[in-house]
Amino acid sequence: MVKNYNIVIDASDEVSLVAREVSRFALEEIGGAFFELDESVHIPHLTLLHIALEESALPRVALMLESIAENFEPFLLRQDKYRLVDNRWLDMSYELDEPLMKLHQAVLAIIAPLRVRTPEGEQKEDWSDLSPERQENLELYGSAEVARLYRPHLTLTRFKEPREEALLEGLPAREFSFVARSLDIYELGEHGTCKNIVATCALGEKLL
Repeated sequence: MVKNYNIVIDASDEVSLVAREVSRFALEEIGGAFFELDESVHIPHLTLLHIALEESALPRVALMLESIAENFEPFLLRQDKYRLVDNRWLDMSYELDEPLMKLHQAVLAIIAPLRVRTPEGEQKEDWSDLSPERQENLELYGSAEVARLYRPHLTLTRFKEPREEALLEGLPAREFSFVARSLDIYELGEHGTCKNIVATCALGEKLL
């Protein structure tokens, strides 16, 4: 059976708490959002790759993620700023530093070839409006914002109706920087959320 999965870096406990707080603030003070971050089905994270996989391939994928993770020491993820993307997606963006880009590239190179092409697994895009690079990414990886277009971020919520960027000025100032310590895979939920962890691989731990 084919399912959609999310390969991610889990937020630290401290940042997860902060992210849930800001997500709740957006829901209560701005309103009209699809979801609020929590600890079970809307887990705070930074996505590295959305991918459709055969369930039977998961043990192999978990081993491949372990082989990637063992070659990376824990590293700092530096927050950038709040962003409102497409007038609906509220997130905290992160600096694309070298360790993060290398980890993203390793996941693309090693895991992406296992992707199963299904209508449900493909990112819904109007190709006529896309740049050649975004079209190429969709064809190769099933997602446009990967490779050179990768933009690391932690999604806080998604609004049901378009919003104005002025709302960013009213968001509480919080510390979102944290040290990445693991590489994880979850089942993909609605709106790019994470649910049901499949495997977690600590960075820098050598396989026996």
